[in-house]
Amino acid sequence: MSEVPAQNNIQAAAQNSNSPANANAQTSAPAAMVETPPSAPGKVDDKAVADAGKVAAEQPPKKESAKAVVPEKYELKMPDGSKLDQKHLESVSTYAKAKGLTNEQAQEFLNRESDAVKSLHDAQMAGLQERKTSWKKESELDKEIGGDNFAKNVELGHRVLKHFGADALIPQLEATGFGNHPDVVRLFMKIGKAMGEDTLVMPKSQGGGSKSLAETFYPSQQQQK
Repeated sequence: MSEVPAQNNIQAAAQNSNSPANANAQTSAPAAMVETPPSAPGKVDDKAVADAGKVAAEQPPKKESAKAVVPEKYELKMPDGSKLDQKHLESVSTYAKAKGLTNEQAQEFLNRESDAVKSLHDAQMAGLQERKTSWKKESELDKEIGGDNFAKNVELGHRVLKHFGADALIPQLEATGFGNHPDVVRLFMKIGKAMGEDTLVMPKSQGGGSKSLAETFYPSQQQQK
């Protein structure tokens, strides 16, 4: 057999493979999906494991949370400026014991109670002062007791109060603010006018008759005349 045709066939095949059509076909053909086999698990570093174990061993163990200690007797201190009575410490101690509170927790509870009572007291005093101011203004503007004669009417009422009122009455009127109330001022003013501004009728048990206000309030000075 002649080898020339075979050689010609080989050359023809080579030419066909280099033709533009074959080149386009090779370019447009999808690339084969090549799956990369999963990498084999890496070898464990014995030294790293040993170092990690050493670090863990050197760390101090975690401390367990301390249990609440309920004292036999609470040492509580009343906050400065507190409006609570010292006897209130006993009731707080009894409550803390029943609830299993520590001394610190009981002190915090006492502080909160003291703050609450003080806030309430301050609010009440502010309201009282506001009422005092309001009543005084009403008295000053009152048509009967106020105006130009306000100071004179107040002084007259004050003299009546000093003469007939108990010693503890005046501080009470001042503390409650009722000494500024228009009706209270009007009451003492009318009593003073009914008796007369310059004289007071004394009870018969004291000799009867009438005495001036100066003789009533300053008897020692009248005796020296």
